Amino acid sequence: MSCNCDTTQKTKFTGKSALFIILLSIFLVVAIFLLVIGYAIIWKLDERVDKLVQYEVQVKRIEKITKIMSTYPLYGIEPYVYAVTFDTLSRKYGIDWEAIAATIDIETGRTWLPTQKSSAACKGIMQMKESTAEMEANKQGIPYHKDTTVWMEIRAIDLGSSYLSKGLKEHKYKEGFKYYVGGSGFQKVEELAKKKGNKTKKEHARHIRIAKYIQYYSDIVFREYRKLCMMSSNK
Repeated sequence: MSCNCDTTQKTKFTGKSALFIILLSIFLVVAIFLLVIGYAIIWKLDERVDKLVQYEVQVKRIEKITKIMSTYPLYGIEPYVYAVTFDTLSRKYGIDWEAIAATIDIETGRTWLPTQKSSAACKGIMQMKESTAEMEANKQGIPYHKDTTVWMEIRAIDLGSSYLSKGLKEHKYKEGFKYYVGGSGFQKVEELAKKKGNKTKKEHARHIRIAKYIQYYSDIVFREYRKLCMMSSNK
């Protein structure tokens, strides 16, 4: 007679090994799944924490700007409204908020009144010409209405900041303020003021007068800008 004991034991052993491998595989799959879920939860939590930190930083920044704006002739919630506007536009156009505030302060004769109009047909809180405001509105995709948009404070500040940012990025600060008041041809005016050339005495005197005004304007705006930077410890 032959004995099947070894075969039976091997079959039992093989069956147990297969069951062990199946259970181990299931355990590994579940463990990996749980790890993936865990990492996903942690990543989401980190993302939310980062957003909360960013929000907290922004709130503190706006609080600081609001406090500085309170030193100007602004009342009620105006300092806060301007603070939010400046903070938003500085990030939108990649320029210091202090540059926007300094420009408004000087352009309005330190009154911050949005109802002014200059002899050169510059209007509103950013003292923009209709043609310049319309150009910036088309560029930024902002609705423009002649004889209306330049008088709308927030929208006018947006358009003015867009124009200002171009000058600041191309010519850096101070020279960028010259761009805002003298336009893209301010450097040519400065050159014409230095050389009389074939111009008449009257024409040369006019170029000198304009160049001096542009220089004076950029000096006082830049001083205001630097003052605000020191107040906010930004520079």
